Amino acid sequence: MTSTPLKITYPKSPFFLHASDHPGVILTTVLLRGQSNYENWSKLMSNALKAKNKLGFVNDNIKQPTDKDSDEAHAWSLCNSMINNWIHNTLDPQMQPFIKCFETAKGLWDDLKERFAVANVPRIFQLKSSLATMKQHGTSITDYYTKLCSIWDELESSRTFNSCASGDTCAYTRSVNAEIEKDIVYQFLIGLDHHVYGTLITQILNTNPLPTINRVFAMVIQEESHKAMVCVADTPADALGYAFTNSASDSTKPHITCTHCGRSGHDVSRCYKLHGYPDRAANGHGYSDRAATGRGRGRPVHASANATHTDVSSNSGGSSKPLSVDDLTP
Repeated sequence: MTSTPLKITYPKSPFFLHASDHPGVILTTVLLRGQSNYENWSKLMSNALKAKNKLGFVNDNIKQPTDKDSDEAHAWSLCNSMINNWIHNTLDPQMQPFIKCFETAKGLWDDLKERFAVANVPRIFQLKSSLATMKQHGTSITDYYTKLCSIWDELESSRTFNSCASGDTCAYTRSVNAEIEKDIVYQFLIGLDHHVYGTLITQILNTNPLPTINRVFAMVIQEESHKAMVCVADTPADALGYAFTNSASDSTKPHITCTHCGRSGHDVSRCYKLHGYPDRAANGHGYSDRAATGRGRGRPVHASANATHTDVSSNSGGSSKPLSVDDLTP
């Protein structure tokens, strides 16, 4: 069985160019601005070239044919020029004038890597400091999780160690990724408001094996929605009961204030401090005999009450009439 020749028309060939491929294609919307976002741009660009089956042109896996007159050399030249333009299309317009042209896409790729693939130690320190102090502080779970994700992604893009050639099949790589996943879950739970989600955090930590960050996020979002529903269901009833209590209280208690003692509920015409307390024997309502003993809060009314009683008795022809509080009202 003969091997399939590497032709532009063969879809599985790295030299294949689709009808939609042209020099103006923009493979990623993230433009390279320099050292600040090189790692992120490099990963996105590598993924896009891999999807086009053209990554080998920049990592030196597909070398330029030695026979310049062969069909394969012609196909390589077409793909190389196409990739060269694709890389230039993802450079920031302000930076493009300072990037020199290269004959090969690999030359341009290596030049950008040499310029900008430098470990930004102060930025990494800042990201790790922000991650250590990140707290929810009453914000929504989505906002809190989004901030954490932005820091995690930037730290991930700044990692400089090379991945295993075996990819996901490497046992060591899988174990490292599992430990990184656990660290992310721990960091997410540490920053939550423990007075709100303390019970749920305990349940998650007691789960074996520890759930993934996506599963933990879904559980916390569900708890947040449940608490919001309970809060909304309780608020109208409490507000209605409070309003009813206030309205009932306002309708039964007259807003009258005595100008003599300053207390509410009566006016000066019925102020006991001014006119004295009623006699228990006179009204039969169980009041204490404060007028006779002088132990009430009002002023003793022995003389005035007796004088009034004498006047009333003489005017009524000698009959004794008990003194009531109405007789003291002006």
